[in-house]
Amino acid sequence: GQITEAFGMTQTELETSPRNPICNVEPLVAHKIPMMAVVGQCDQTVNVCENFDKLESRIHELGGSITVERRNFWGHHPHGLDDPERLLDFHCNAL
Repeated sequence: GQITEAFGMTQTELETSPRNPICNVEPLVAHKIPMMAVVGQCDQTVNVCENFDKLESRIHELGGSITVERRNFWGHHPHGLDDPERLLDFHCNAL
């Protein structure tokens, strides 16, 4: 596919690469780094099921947690939240 060609890697190499966030989230969980994600449920650039949902599951499998804001009817853009209060609350509470 386009991603394997862009990175010059096989699908298996991509899925097991230490550069893949799904494979590299263990240190974040182990050090209890607060994590938050804003996810456009209609993202056609980055498939939510094949990417973020797997990352979220991996975080939970490792005993970690992540705050997730799922934006229905939103795609890859625009990034962020219309009202930044939830993001600011997350950051303030993470201190």
